[in-house]
Amino acid sequence: MFKRSIACALALACLSAGPAAALSCMPPDIVRSYEYALKQDEIYFLLKGKIELVKDQEMPDHRGHMSQGDPDEALLEPVYGSFTGEIFNKGEFVPFDQTLEVRLNCIGPWCGQYPDEEEALYFVTAAESNLWFMLEMPACGGTRFPISEAERFISHLKSTGALSGEDEMDAGMTDDPAEEGGAPAIED
Repeated sequence: MFKRSIACALALACLSAGPAAALSCMPPDIVRSYEYALKQDEIYFLLKGKIELVKDQEMPDHRGHMSQGDPDEALLEPVYGSFTGEIFNKGEFVPFDQTLEVRLNCIGPWCGQYPDEEEALYFVTAAESNLWFMLEMPACGGTRFPISEAERFISHLKSTGALSGEDEMDAGMTDDPAEEGGAPAIED
């Protein structure tokens, strides 16, 4: 009888608990992010370097009226930073420094995180103003990768022919990153 009471209590406890709130994400993968970027209307650029956020700026923390479990996405107001490093151009990284707009993407109560000042790889797009790039940091990642992923990414490009002109990736790249507002692009 005692065992049955414990089993009954456990069953009631399990049934009365609400659904667990969690965000389920696939682990970020640089090749998968590259393949995703190729399919988008926006042009993506690959940066390698450090981002230093502008000091003393107000960091947005307001996500509107979303509640836990709300599937809506929200893009928080931008913050700004200085990027110092390199941009991927015609199969190699070349020196590049620029102002960046950084925006966190939230899904329900879960948001991406601002980049730290460690050197990393970043997939960025042109900001709405077209004056600088925008780094969107989604809740599940996919736009920031460790530097160690650079070789795997370049190996993937070589294996698919993207660095030998066999792939359409070169169509969006310029010889001069300052040419036409731009830098080398990842586009289809």
